[in-house]
Amino acid sequence: MITKIESEHQFDLMHRAVIGASEISAVLGLNKYRSAFEVYCAKRGLSDPVKENEPMYWGKRLEDIILDEFERRTKLLLERNCFAVSDYTPFLGAQLDALIYNPDGTVAATIDAKNIGRPIESEWGESLSDEVPDQYNLQLQQQMYCTGAELGYLAVLFRGSEYRTYVVEYRPDMMKDIIERAKTFWQGVLDGVPPAPSNKESEGKLISALYPSHLEDIVEATPEQVALMSDQKSLKWSIDELAKKLTEVENTLKLAIGANRGLAGQGWKATWTKTKDRLIIDWEAVSAALNPPLELVAKNTTTKEGYRVLRVTADKEK
Repeated sequence: MITKIESEHQFDLMHRAVIGASEISAVLGLNKYRSAFEVYCAKRGLSDPVKENEPMYWGKRLEDIILDEFERRTKLLLERNCFAVSDYTPFLGAQLDALIYNPDGTVAATIDAKNIGRPIESEWGESLSDEVPDQYNLQLQQQMYCTGAELGYLAVLFRGSEYRTYVVEYRPDMMKDIIERAKTFWQGVLDGVPPAPSNKESEGKLISALYPSHLEDIVEATPEQVALMSDQKSLKWSIDELAKKLTEVENTLKLAIGANRGLAGQGWKATWTKTKDRLIIDWEAVSAALNPPLELVAKNTTTKEGYRVLRVTADKEK
């Protein structure tokens, strides 16, 4: 089913009810910027909506310009700003920057516009090839699946001055695997069973926001959780030992450099330079010297909420 997007509110309602094409790479663990856990929290309403940042803002502003260029170069008529939900797997959907229709009303191709500031060249092929990063390939595959299209176009503006068009064919074999894994994830959303967390710092902040305070209960750990506690302790020890070794190596290098600017040899260079001086105002001392009235102090005093700290100990350490 394909619907014309008329408002942000309409889009938010439709997007919340499905795994969007732009989210599938995160669900599969192939997105550098977002994780399956973060998508899960968004679908469950456990996190705030993603705030629009500068790249997102300019991506939206430049979307129509990029699509205009695609139209100009291909002479194809585009239907813009639509949302599709699969007729076969209603938990999969796709926001569509644009569509190309066949004369019989079926969808011939999907078009997604991208504004890429600093591309990793090894991830991108020549214009008109199908060599695109995995997360965009997955996005196109889901867009094609939800619309019945056989082709997906990626219209890309690089560095604000270089335009390329990529052409990706629909792959049923890839989509079959995507559907199975997405189905497992979506069942977890429905049942309130989150996917395993990843190593993204943003997840730690999200988990802390979900559970800002605690009860006094200490619950019995499963064998798997005991293993995690042991791993945490071992990893912390390894990090501490590596930090000590790093300090030792750096101190040795500093001593070798001495009063010189640095060392160089066999393709390596180490410098030990002084940063710029900067002024630091001791506001606490200034305040004490001015002796402000208590009313002024009280007016400008706020409470900084405490936060939870994870500490892992073994019985022998108590």
